[in-house]
Amino acid sequence: MQLTARVDDQAKQLQELVARVEELIEQVQAIGRRLDQLTAIVTALAESMQQVSDDVAKIKEFYLEQRCYTRSPICFSKIIR
Repeated sequence: MQLTARVDDQAKQLQELVARVEELIEQVQAIGRRLDQLTAIVTALAESMQQVSDDVAKIKEFYLEQRCYTRSPICFSKIIR
């Protein structure tokens, strides 16, 4: 009787462990899916940041050209005289 009871207890514990392992597998799979989503988001953010960086570089270039154009009389007045 005791042996049967112990085997039954161990079988029950084994079933509980199997259920817990299945839950953990599901959680790991959910984490993997979330990681894939986060990777896609970070990739999109990196692409957006590159576009912003390119736009800022163009604005800086335009500003420098505009500044040189508007200040050219001041810069070249000594040379022209």
